[in-house]
Amino acid sequence: MELKVLIIGQFALDLVILGVLMLLSRFYLNRKSVAADFQSAMEKSMALIKEMEALGQSFQGILEEKRELTNILIADLDNKLRKAQLIRNEIIKITDKSIGSGVEPEKSGHRMATTRSTIERLLGKGMSKEEVARRLGLPSGELELIIKLDSAHQPHHKGPKEQ
Repeated sequence: MELKVLIIGQFALDLVILGVLMLLSRFYLNRKSVAADFQSAMEKSMALIKEMEALGQSFQGILEEKRELTNILIADLDNKLRKAQLIRNEIIKITDKSIGSGVEPEKSGHRMATTRSTIERLLGKGMSKEEVARRLGLPSGELELIIKLDSAHQPHHKGPKEQ
């Protein structure tokens, strides 16, 4: 019987050793799987980092292009502003010359009052604005402006249509 107990004991010991070996191999395989998952995650992370770096460089290029375009636009606007300032100065010079061209303000004011009264009188006679403008040698836009300015300065005054 002792041999039988020894064989059974040996068999049980072999089963225990086999179980321990299976546990160790399973633990090793799980560990290897975790390491492979970790390695895969690291590779994906590195790929994402490289993609983000490429996007960052692309974004930097776009920003630089926008800065250059903005600088060009600002320079263009500065040039246009300078030209407008020069034109404004020329207009001021021209208007100063025409105002100071020997016609005294009182005479100029008297001439304007005469023109206004003539316009009012002709319109009162039933002439059209075009006929009045032609007769006085005025552009129709200037005639309209004189009428509007006259009615704006004299709110109690009735225009030709209101009379």
